[in-house]
Amino acid sequence: MKKNMMLSVAIVGLTSFAISLPSRAESSHQSQSSQFSSYSQSSGFQVRRRSSVVNEPVQEFREAEPAKNWVIDLSEVEVEIPEMETSEVEIPEVEIPAIALPQITLPRVEVPRITLPPVKISPVRVRRSPRPQIRETNSQSRELPPLPRYRSAIAAPSFSCGPHLVTYRVQALDARPGVGIRCVQFSDGSPGNPLLAWYGEGQWQKSTYRHVGHGFDRGGVLVGSASDLYGNGETTRGNFPGNLNVQILHGGREIRVTGAWNERWIAVNRVAYQPLPSPVTCGQHFAEYRVLDARGDRAGGGVRCMLRVGAENTTWFGNGRWNGKSYSHLGTRSQQGYGASDLCQPGFGTICNHFDYGSLLWQEVVRSRRLQDAQVRGAWQEDWAARW
Repeated sequence: MKKNMMLSVAIVGLTSFAISLPSRAESSHQSQSSQFSSYSQSSGFQVRRRSSVVNEPVQEFREAEPAKNWVIDLSEVEVEIPEMETSEVEIPEVEIPAIALPQITLPRVEVPRITLPPVKISPVRVRRSPRPQIRETNSQSRELPPLPRYRSAIAAPSFSCGPHLVTYRVQALDARPGVGIRCVQFSDGSPGNPLLAWYGEGQWQKSTYRHVGHGFDRGGVLVGSASDLYGNGETTRGNFPGNLNVQILHGGREIRVTGAWNERWIAVNRVAYQPLPSPVTCGQHFAEYRVLDARGDRAGGGVRCMLRVGAENTTWFGNGRWNGKSYSHLGTRSQQGYGASDLCQPGFGTICNHFDYGSLLWQEVVRSRRLQDAQVRGAWQEDWAARW
């Protein structure tokens, strides 16, 4: 149509639709003063026309004859959306008052300066002791590790049992004052034979002592026995038949003896100690023998103290002189037989020998119904005469 027309269409839920318009003949009688007419589809769709008259009622149409279908493209329809005015909301500013923290001043601490005096360390040469084969208390063979070196704060180290025995210094576990040494010979601990034997002496408070002992493996427990030598000026006369509990710790570097005793033995190379005078008698706890050379080649003799507790005829201590030279030794046995080692220390003797297990043959010789002598053959040639 060439006439300019403006349509205002109210559409619900449609994007494109068809409208039936009347024919040109039928529309000629309509007043041109009306700007728009309302048409309806066959479904009763209503179109409101704009009229010059206010509140003019809406007219409904239904075509008497088929109407021509027109397609209106809504893409060119302009829809005016009213503008909405938005109001601005002002948020009031809130002022947070400042909090003043009090100032804390810490006092100044002055640390006094300590000046240490210079310390001069002098090198000390210590000869290393041999490394004997020993067994722990759990009956496992183990090699003795290097012995720790100790330096006395009271006097220079001066005492050692020699290269054939292990030297220990003694401490009391109950903090008793005293000094002492232990010279230990280790064995194999086979059935009937000791795991270790020792000679010991020293002083507890004002009491001097001297003893010989040995320890046996009794089902995994090391049971010790010992007896005091007396009659040479010693104070104590104790006898300890199997009431010592011995523990070998740290590969032999420490030995603990509890039960009737309460001691800790620490392995050393040398220790500050002055030995007691050499004994000449054993006391009633030992089988005591007087010794002569069996072949008559050597002048001299000595005393032998055979330990009775623990196991008889097993461990002994002996000293004396051969051809004017002094000696002291500790003897015991293993599965191979008897052996002995000298205590190589000026206070004990100048002879320093070692005799392996099995190199000495010891046996008793009946002299009377009451007394039994003994003889030693092999590396030694000695006759022992029982004193009592």
